[in-house]
Amino acid sequence: MSSREIISLPTTPAFERYVLETVCRAHRWEPEAVRSTRRPIRRGGRLCGLMLQFAGPKNLKCHVIWAEAEYRLLFYDTSGKRNSEVHLAETPDLSAWFQDRAAA
Repeated sequence: MSSREIISLPTTPAFERYVLETVCRAHRWEPEAVRSTRRPIRRGGRLCGLMLQFAGPKNLKCHVIWAEAEYRLLFYDTSGKRNSEVHLAETPDLSAWFQDRAAA
């Protein structure tokens, strides 16, 4: 994965699948063995991003930050070091994504 990679993730399922597959490939984790949590990032009370935390085997954790306004995904490894960045050409609607999850 390079910092110049540009991808399109227009739907929530495509976004979720890409992030999980990328994290699992980077850490050699099996997707079925990974737990994830999601937290909104707010700036001035406005929703502006998403923090995803993934817990793999032996409770190793890594994070992905979706900076919505910048159209970027920032991937951090289990030591907290940023190991890659992906630019997004298209993304799902962040506010609708959280409304869908709140209704579930």
